Parts: sequence; C-alpha cells; structure tokens
Amino acid sequence: MMFSSAGLFLMATCVFEMASQSTISTQELPACDKRFPKLRTVACRKEIKTPLVKAIFSKTNIQIYNCDFEAIANTILHFNGRYRWLFPNINVTKYLVFKENITKTASFENKAGQFVAKAIDEWSKDLEEIKIQKLRRVGCNFFLNEYVGNGNYGYELCCAFN
Repeated sequence: MMFSSAGLFLMATCVFEMASQSTISTQELPACDKRFPKLRTVACRKEIKTPLVKAIFSKTNIQIYNCDFEAIANTILHFNGRYRWLFPNINVTKYLVFKENITKTASFENKAGQFVAKAIDEWSKDLEEIKIQKLRRVGCNFFLNEYVGNGNYGYELCCAFN
C-alpha cells in the first residue's frame, strides 16, 4: 500500500493534532466560575487549583480537568454525599477530601503550596488506585470554614474523579 507524500503529511499532522489536544497544561485550566454563573458555587482558588492539578496529573493518568466536577467538589464540601441530588446525571467514581486547621494569622497565599502538598501526601495511596483504575477526569474545589474557633480557620479541599 503506497501513500503519497501529501497523504503522509496530512496523516502525520492529524496524529500530531490529536496528541497535542489529549493533554491540558495547568496554565490552560478552564475558568469554571465563568462557566456556571448561575450556580452559587465558587471556583477553586488559582493558588490551590494550579499546584493541585499539576500534582494530580503527574501522579495519575488523568489529563482532563472538568468544571462539572469542580462544582461537584464544592457541593461535596458543603453537603457531603447529597451532591447526587444536584448532579444526578454525572457519575463520580471517587472523591477525596482533605481538611486542616490553620491559624487565622497565617497568610494563606503563602501557605497554599504546603496545604496542597499535605493533601497530595495524604491522598498518595488513593491517587495510585486512581491511576490503576484509569480514571479520566478530575475537578477540585476549596472551602474556607471561618467558624472552627480557637483562632483557627478550617481549610477543606475536595477532588472528584471519574
């Protein structure tokens, strides 16, 4: 079977295009707050989302960040398992939650990387399982609970996977 040079070039170009679209750079993460303006959800803060997704992408086979799953992660943080009532047509295979109390005097922007690193460390076995299961999508969100007391804020992080 012979291919013309133009045909080979076209085929190579198509394969390259498909390969380049199969992954997403963490600099190109979608702005989910613009996608769901009517939902009363808050988009995941960039100083959390960027290092978190970068770590998840590197530890799993996931390369798709999903805004629906970001909204679900926010709902899980506020309503636990009742997210299914709000998103009945979206299948969440697994979700992970990480919580930590941090003093109110600490500047969170400076602590965000440490917070994400602790979450990834705590989730390491779960992320290995997610890699084995070949899950494809993730969305994450963050919640600041100001009512923990004792001079602390409750920082809560959730990622939903499918």
